[in-house]
Amino acid sequence: MQVLENFVYWLASYATGSDVDAMCALESVAGSEVKNQNGDDFVLSQKNGDLLTVIDIRGARKYVGVNDHDAMTENFTQALSKMFRSGSGAQHSFSIGFRSDPLHADSVLSRILSPQVKTAKNFGITNVRMLTERRKRLASVCVDESVYLIIRTHAKDLQPHERKSQGEERTSINAKIRAAAGGLKVDTRFSQAVPSPLGALLPKHQAAVKSLVDDLQRDLAAHGAQLLVRVLGVHDAIIAIRRHLDSALLPLTWRPRLIGDAAARAGSSGNPRVGDASGALPTRISRQMLTSSIREDFGSSREVAEHNGMWYGSAVLEIVPEAGSAPFDDLANRIGRSIPWRASFEVLPNGQNYRQLDKMLASLLGAVGDYNKAIRKAYDHLKELSDSGEYIGTLRVVFTTWSESKSHLLQNLSNLTSSIEGWGAASCTNETGEPGRALLASAAGFSIMSPAPFLPAPMRDVSRMLPFSRPASIWDRGQIVFTTNEGRPYPVEFGSSMQNYWSTIGFAPTGSGKSFTLNVLNSGLLLAPGAKEVPPITLVDVGKSGALVMNWFRSILPDRLKDQVLSVTIRNSEDYVVNGFDTQHGFDQPLPSDVDFLVAMLATMSPGCGPESEKFFEKVVRVAYDKFGRTSPDSKRWQNAYDAQVAQKLDEMGFVVTDTTRVWQVVDALFDAGHINESQSAQRYAMPVLSDMTKVASDSRVYNVYGNAMNNGEKIIEIFTRNITASLDSYSILSGYTRFNLGVARAVAIDLQDVVGSMTSEEGRRRSGLMFLLARRIGARNYFLKWDEIEKLCPPRYARYQQTRVSKLWETIKFLQYDEAHYFSGIKSVTELVQADLRTGRKFNLVSAMFSQLLDDFSDSLIENTYIFFIMGLGDASPGKVKNIFGLSEDEMTAISRYCVRPGAMFARFKTKEGTLSQILRLNASAYEQWAFTTQGKDQTLRNAMAARLPFDRALDLLTDKFPSGTAEPYLNRLLIERSDFNDDDDALADYAADRLIRESEK
Repeated sequence: MQVLENFVYWLASYATGSDVDAMCALESVAGSEVKNQNGDDFVLSQKNGDLLTVIDIRGARKYVGVNDHDAMTENFTQALSKMFRSGSGAQHSFSIGFRSDPLHADSVLSRILSPQVKTAKNFGITNVRMLTERRKRLASVCVDESVYLIIRTHAKDLQPHERKSQGEERTSINAKIRAAAGGLKVDTRFSQAVPSPLGALLPKHQAAVKSLVDDLQRDLAAHGAQLLVRVLGVHDAIIAIRRHLDSALLPLTWRPRLIGDAAARAGSSGNPRVGDASGALPTRISRQMLTSSIREDFGSSREVAEHNGMWYGSAVLEIVPEAGSAPFDDLANRIGRSIPWRASFEVLPNGQNYRQLDKMLASLLGAVGDYNKAIRKAYDHLKELSDSGEYIGTLRVVFTTWSESKSHLLQNLSNLTSSIEGWGAASCTNETGEPGRALLASAAGFSIMSPAPFLPAPMRDVSRMLPFSRPASIWDRGQIVFTTNEGRPYPVEFGSSMQNYWSTIGFAPTGSGKSFTLNVLNSGLLLAPGAKEVPPITLVDVGKSGALVMNWFRSILPDRLKDQVLSVTIRNSEDYVVNGFDTQHGFDQPLPSDVDFLVAMLATMSPGCGPESEKFFEKVVRVAYDKFGRTSPDSKRWQNAYDAQVAQKLDEMGFVVTDTTRVWQVVDALFDAGHINESQSAQRYAMPVLSDMTKVASDSRVYNVYGNAMNNGEKIIEIFTRNITASLDSYSILSGYTRFNLGVARAVAIDLQDVVGSMTSEEGRRRSGLMFLLARRIGARNYFLKWDEIEKLCPPRYARYQQTRVSKLWETIKFLQYDEAHYFSGIKSVTELVQADLRTGRKFNLVSAMFSQLLDDFSDSLIENTYIFFIMGLGDASPGKVKNIFGLSEDEMTAISRYCVRPGAMFARFKTKEGTLSQILRLNASAYEQWAFTTQGKDQTLRNAMAARLPFDRALDLLTDKFPSGTAEPYLNRLLIERSDFNDDDDALADYAADRLIRESEK
């Protein structure tokens, strides 16, 4: 009677279109002690007793070309075939769901960029146009894509004794539940079923899930599919399936209520039914997923359905591509971003057992007609393949597209079906007679009923048609968002817990857009997710590119934060003197990071000191600090003439300065009185300076060890003294006590254009290297501090102050970026220190990056230890060398040669905790970003002219509004025709254009 009642209930509801509940296969959570990677249940039960698990396929970890796709297909085939052959041979089946929605891309990008928007709000920034334009631009080229795989374990595979034992145990459990409910029963027509023991079925399913995930994750070389996959908990699994059903209407906060959830009581009826305890349990999963009926429409030339105000049209695959299969990407590329669409691929075992009637008729009528001959030939071919060891499965495919209007849906459906039919000459039909069932079946996992025909085929052919190889990022957010060739957003998060190290390097030939790309990245770094204050960032560059991002950021910050952002062009003059021997406040001895820097600095200034040079330089450094330390008789004396502000503060304190007053006494007294800034200023004059080094080299503590040390027939002390003396004449910027400092700046761009040397000589590269070291010292001196490493060196009176300061800074992610590193190529003392920054950065919570025009600027050991690498073009680099150094595949090298030929396209490789990722990425910058960060041509000159007349952000707004393409070249060319006197004067033309644009905007 219950069976008859359920059938009548289903028939009445389905036939009237009033309910889609009966179409849903999902019943309840299958309780299990085994959890997924997040500690969640991951097994759902179906109404027919089958178990299923949803595996999120984020995509391929590496760039997939023709060769790698074949390898992935083969390994994917073997993984599925192994599952099919297990047990009775009918134990498992699979479904793969794919969804592509260009209309939902804006929502996805809003979610990715929301941490940066929140940071901007935390800073008090009101002009967020950069982020708004970035989101719009990315949304115009992106799609919202998702892929998941469902593995089912079928109850019918149980042995008779297993089925009997399981049934008896369920009966016993249900009786106990009824007794506990005072005799009330749980009617599963209205609520979810209470999980009950599943006997042998659950362990089989869990083992299958683990085996499959392992196969999918392993590298290609290890016979895996090299995919990023994640086993979804039951809540996320249902969300994923529902998102494929109605992504346009699904609230981001929606979450199903399941048995076992806290406060999960959600009765299906406001009035309890007599003898029924269902009201105490959560509503059926089906009724939570779909809350309204489906209305079918056969009134037009197409079968369509309406649900929740959206129109849906579906097509089922009737004939596979002519060659037996075609790569899924071919179909996706045909459809592109023109329509939203989804597809469900159901893959079942024992393909030769399906469509037996077709097979029988073809055998009986094989001599009658070409069609029957073709069918018979196809089945004979399948048998031959099976006999040779090829696994034969069967495939059912349903495609669906949708729109808010019926007329637009019909256009989408026409586009979809024509694309399918152009997919290797496949064949599909919209005439199913069941458009409602078709749209539900196109969401993999929702229903086990489908109007699509079974299509037996070799598993190798089936696998080629599946959407498993789409590219994927491991990050859900990032400081920069690229896109893939397929239109998928690809966020990259620097300083993420997904990587053991954060070292970043990249090379790019001239004209590849490197500077522009870095500025887009840096704009994201400045709005680091979660930041409460301007993050510590140091950009070292040769040129004014880095200044652009700082100028933009300063222009949008509130007044209280503007001083924390600085761009400076260093010059070799007394105004920019920085004493490399300065120590941390209160320290009269150098920290290990200080010694490393000073040894590199002296080695760069004084080459030719031989194999013992580094030890010699370190000895000189340590003796210098001992000589001028707090307790040394040579400790430097204070003079009020050093700093008028400090002298005034001392007078206010009543501190009496005498001829014997030491600088360290002044430093300590000011600190004790709470005058931190004045104490820091005074400390500069307690330090050794470069001119002291010639005396220190003659000190007995140095001379007794190295006085007779020789290199190439000359004493190294004499070599050192001569070089330091020459450096004092050459480098005013390093000669004397510090006069230049960054003040309160936390984000700084340092331009070395005016101080670097020639790249064609070793002396020029040494000069450049020295300036890069100095910029590192100016901007990143405090980045290499950890309290547990410097605590023993800290004078007691400064311990609490320094611990608080250092610990807070260490907890903050910092960024140190070297651009144009080819300027110091080959200078060992510099490259070793910079490379050490890259290798050890994460120890200090520091992301270090190094960019150059040449691959040869990076040592093999550095490349081996780099976890993020960007190739923005090969330039003069040997393809063979690039391939060997990075261990790239032929497909990856082909992609680099094909795609990385114009600005904004690059090959990226990331070492992560889930394996190495590689992909071709595109920048897709907005017009606003182009105006903000361009360093090329007349556009740059016009922007500079506008910025000289307006606040920087206002100038960018005006240029973006006037020239939404990101360039004013056509406009400027028209002005040239009007005013021929500007032909050879870009500045004059830009000034004229700027004045004219501003006048026009004010009308």
